[in-house]
Amino acid sequence: MQVDRYGDAQDKIEPSHMSNASTPPRCDRLIFGGSFDPPHRGHLAILRYALCANLAPVIDLVPAAVSPFKTDAPPTSGEDRRRLLEAALLDLAEGLDLLDSGEGDPGTADESRSAAGAIDRNHLADEPVDLSRVHLRTLELERPPPSYTADTCATLRKKYPGQRIGLLIGSDSLHDFERWTRVEEILAEHPVYVFRREGESLEDMEQMIAHLLKKISKPIPEPFAAPMTAGPDNRPGFVALDNPLFPCSSTNVRGILTRHRSTKHNSAGDDSDCLSPRVAQIIAERGLYSG
Repeated sequence: MQVDRYGDAQDKIEPSHMSNASTPPRCDRLIFGGSFDPPHRGHLAILRYALCANLAPVIDLVPAAVSPFKTDAPPTSGEDRRRLLEAALLDLAEGLDLLDSGEGDPGTADESRSAAGAIDRNHLADEPVDLSRVHLRTLELERPPPSYTADTCATLRKKYPGQRIGLLIGSDSLHDFERWTRVEEILAEHPVYVFRREGESLEDMEQMIAHLLKKISKPIPEPFAAPMTAGPDNRPGFVALDNPLFPCSSTNVRGILTRHRSTKHNSAGDDSDCLSPRVAQIIAERGLYSG
């Protein structure tokens, strides 16, 4: 198992856990799952980043019915979240501005690199998004909750035999990753791309992954023992992404919308500003997150 760093190739990397990678390994398709309750500009920024970085020609966007870790707080209906995601993707396709992130260190974005070269902040803003590369998948919404990533991965492996399928997760998911259902199966079959969340540096991610790999030491069960190509030397593992940050949180957005009963922009830095125009309009029209 290995971890590849994707970003500043000049930083020191601990050889026992990391290997330098000037570009990330490329998959045939990439699974980007989550509650998306609601989908916000942070989600769209990561989606655009993954597309511009050419991590995969196809990204499967998979809203969960109910996360196994959030069964005590069921999300907004699957149908509403599906409509919100469709609206968010239309906003993204029209060139939604994703640069006003309020990030303390905007220079980090300029250091990230794609398979084709540097991705600067202007490129990230202006790059047209080809929606044919993004597939909104409702398979988890159609299954009884809770939603397990391992089930989704198995379904897509069966649907697309022979394809390399990666998994895109936030660095916050590393905190409970070892408790995911059939985690050894996931790691045996799928490279895991980890994007930075606000408040966590690339070095923090590397340390969390190294610690995680020491704890996940169970033998990988058959038939998942075959090596999966995730790095330059064809070993499975994690890929740490040094992506630009967009400090939005669905939890904070819901709280603000509940308090204000509005999707209007309230003040600079207000998390309601994280909503794209079409998403904000649907939330207002349907009275979602109004308490």
